[in-house]
Amino acid sequence: MDPVVETRYGRLEGVTLEGIEAFLGIRYARPPIGELRFRGPRPPEPWSGTRPAKEYGPMAPQLPPSFRTLLPKANVASSEDCLSLNIWTPRSGPGDRPVLVWLHGGGLVSGSAADPVSCGESLARRGDVVVVSLNYRIGLLGFYFHPDLEDAQAGACGNWGLLDQIEALHWIAENIAEFGGDPDNVTLMGSDAGGVATSLIATSPQRGRLIRRCIVQSAPTLTTRVSLASEIGEELLQVAGVTAREPAELRSFELHQLLDLQVRWAERMRRGQISLRPVADGISVAEDPLAALNRGVAAGIDLLQGTNRDEYRLFGMRDARRATLDDEGLRERIERIVPNADAERIVTCYRELRRSRGAAASAWDIWCAIQTDRLIRVPALRFASEWTRAGCSTYSYLFCWESPYSDGSLGACHGLEQPFVFGTHTLMPEFAGASREAFELAEHVQDAWISFARIGNPTHPRIPPWPRFALPRRATFLLDDECRTLNAPCEAERVLWDPWT
Repeated sequence: MDPVVETRYGRLEGVTLEGIEAFLGIRYARPPIGELRFRGPRPPEPWSGTRPAKEYGPMAPQLPPSFRTLLPKANVASSEDCLSLNIWTPRSGPGDRPVLVWLHGGGLVSGSAADPVSCGESLARRGDVVVVSLNYRIGLLGFYFHPDLEDAQAGACGNWGLLDQIEALHWIAENIAEFGGDPDNVTLMGSDAGGVATSLIATSPQRGRLIRRCIVQSAPTLTTRVSLASEIGEELLQVAGVTAREPAELRSFELHQLLDLQVRWAERMRRGQISLRPVADGISVAEDPLAALNRGVAAGIDLLQGTNRDEYRLFGMRDARRATLDDEGLRERIERIVPNADAERIVTCYRELRRSRGAAASAWDIWCAIQTDRLIRVPALRFASEWTRAGCSTYSYLFCWESPYSDGSLGACHGLEQPFVFGTHTLMPEFAGASREAFELAEHVQDAWISFARIGNPTHPRIPPWPRFALPRRATFLLDDECRTLNAPCEAERVLWDPWT
């Protein structure tokens, strides 16, 4: 007999998968359509009878990825009616299992809670934990800001996708006990955009007591100032042909018109999709998340954070010059992205440091290392440092396992840690590997995440002790075929970009 759970809104019937109960496509908020487009989420309407919860809900509307991804993608439709979540549990009914809530990545413009790589079945089975994944609004629908769209009921403007995530956490707090989870032991985790959201929710004035721990994978803390977000919002109205100061007209646009507008806006303004960042409004997102940490906003929340050694190599796959880049071109790139940079000194520093470690040091290798550090690793370490200064428990990792794809050209690239976290690496052996060492690393990573969710410490019997991240030692746990601790790895490069932390 399939499992049935009574939530505060009505009964749900799930499905059993080799001993794990799965409840899929659960609506946690009303459809954000019509007058609810560009507004905060509203709690779902209760229902009578029993609803089936056996299939994933549709993913948020999105454009095709701008570059090739090696992770398997969800085979589901897309719809504005996308606010649903999925639960995997060893057994429903009263329980006190740790709860891990996953926020998918995708640069705030793509992704789905139905992606096979983040299926929670294996993790729930291995750790006797409850795993939750959820969809949230992305792109224009999730992060368009205009001050005239302020939602008085939500007390915020823009950040609609982030508000969706917080609403889902409220639903989990109200209902997860019926699925065998402990609402007082919730770990929020995510990679890429999901990691950005995790860090912002952890420091959000609206967070309340919804989470106990957080895991931030491969993500800096990215926000946009209200003044800049307002300028962007006005520019979009011009592209859309909407009367100035009348952004509510966008609620009447057809979905395909909004997606087309998103493309035209990015092309015209040359801001790219990165302009779709959460807005530091001081309501749903702290005006300065790092400063908020020093005010004690994250008191009592444990942090596990880290990055992959070669993050940028995945994005570099779409670089037409990756095979021909020379030192002159490398210096030109550095001068273009870093005003007043001493490009020659930066190149020399990286080349000497990489050669001293036995790492490849071509112009392309150096470019990937620079972009990895500048865009992801150093900002993530800055966040961890401030978290530690605030007196909160912090653990840090560096994922060093190399993808076998294309003779190792990807290295330990962006996104590679995800299948090891969920035990889904067997779905993509050409990307993650299929050796005995790959299986062992997946077990080590899963057990570390499970232990952290359970007790706030990622150490477990199958790995060496994992020390806390503290300044100035910066103890970092290397996740590879041989797991070990290294103090302040690649410290010289970090100081080059962030000498004051």
